[in-house]
Amino acid sequence: LTNIQHDYEKLIVATIHMHLDHDHCMEVVLVKGDAGEIKELTDKLTSQKGVKQVKLTVMVPGGNIPQ
Repeated sequence: LTNIQHDYEKLIVATIHMHLDHDHCMEVVLVKGDAGEIKELTDKLTSQKGVKQVKLTVMVPGGNIPQ
């Protein structure tokens, strides 16, 4: 996962790594940038062995969500 994140360092604003228990961790990756590149990153993370769930949440700056 770290190598993939290094490949997309221009998109990644921050990461948070949390230990849920002895055998499970959760990583939150905050990204900003081109939607196509973010999708590519999401797909690569999803395909990694051991990754159980990837959830992409999209936010629009300033709350200006198109109707």
